[in-house]
Amino acid sequence: MLVDLDYKEDSSADLDMNVVMTQSGKILETQGTAEKAAFSKSDVMRIMDAAEEDLMPVFDLQHSAADGHIVES
Repeated sequence: MLVDLDYKEDSSADLDMNVVMTQSGKILETQGTAEKAAFSKSDVMRIMDAAEEDLMPVFDLQHSAADGHIVES
């Protein structure tokens, strides 16, 4: 499973899902499209877990930037 896909990865994905989430893990938005075949509820749950895990460092960077620090990802 990949997150934050570039164009090449995105254009060849079996499933394209966008996730917008708060730092506390609450979901603001999801959008999923089956590009080649239908996907399961367990696929969605794995994607949501991966999104939450990968968003945590982003939130940390945002807090550092808001505190006036120069940050790089």
